[in-house]
Amino acid sequence: MMIWADKAKQFLGAICSKDITIMEGLFADDIKFCSWGCNVQGKDAALKVNRDHIKLVKETKIKIHNTAYKDKYICIECNLSHSYKFNIVDAFDTANVKLANSTISISLVYIIEFNDVGKIKSIKSYKLK
Repeated sequence: MMIWADKAKQFLGAICSKDITIMEGLFADDIKFCSWGCNVQGKDAALKVNRDHIKLVKETKIKIHNTAYKDKYICIECNLSHSYKFNIVDAFDTANVKLANSTISISLVYIIEFNDVGKIKSIKSYKLK
């Protein structure tokens, strides 16, 4: 549904604005979060992962290229750019250290599933080559 696509985009906007409160309102209590190199279950764990990630990032920009949806699933293809505060290991390439103040840019697909009441049930991200 289109309303779910809007909510998925709200989540991506919350990443850019570093707004945990928005994420908290969007996440289901039993959310499964598989992104940022993490795989956690439950709202508290998903919020902690995002809170921890936000502490490392100076700035995030997301440019959406394509959006598709079917049933309760939204697929968003985007380009994500991060500028980090500290040296950090790339979650998608653990042999690669990103230097502080450098910017990384990656192409991703987010697959976001919603439950029956419109809360995000799962988030998975995949790096595109």
